[in-house]
Amino acid sequence: MHLLSKPTKTIDRHGAGVAANDGWLAAISRLEPSEACTKVGSTPGGLSATEAATRLKKHGPNLVARERKPTIPEEIWNRARNPLNALLLTLAVVSFLLGDVRAAVVIAAMVVLAITTAFIQEHRSNEAAARLRAMVHTTASVRRGPVRADDPFTEIPMDQLVPGDVVRLSAGDM
Repeated sequence: MHLLSKPTKTIDRHGAGVAANDGWLAAISRLEPSEACTKVGSTPGGLSATEAATRLKKHGPNLVARERKPTIPEEIWNRARNPLNALLLTLAVVSFLLGDVRAAVVIAAMVVLAITTAFIQEHRSNEAAARLRAMVHTTASVRRGPVRADDPFTEIPMDQLVPGDVVRLSAGDM
């Protein structure tokens, strides 16, 4: 997210670029509102629609970085990669080498069944969570010119926020 300019880029553990501007945000938060607006190239009345469009084009949408969705083979591998499964498969191999083929097959079948069941449950829950995320549309109240006297704030989608926007917080937002 880029609510203020001057972030530095860092790389997170997944290789994606993230803004590292905690010190900048802390410094801005201690300023008077008019001075903070000046630092980010805004005014207490907010940005004009033209300036907001220019900044959106320059900085891009205000999107939260998410981890990429794992592929189905990766999901199966993540379920299979388990110390208990390794122990049971080792036991199945030992049983097979000792001539107890029936025990080896039963143990291997139990492991395959456990991995399959865990994969199906997790895959379904991940798909349901993705559908729920797609249904949620978060907005922000911002001042964008021209300011109306009755309500100077306009509701916009969160991905349309740009550096310098004056945002109103309501009770329960934090």
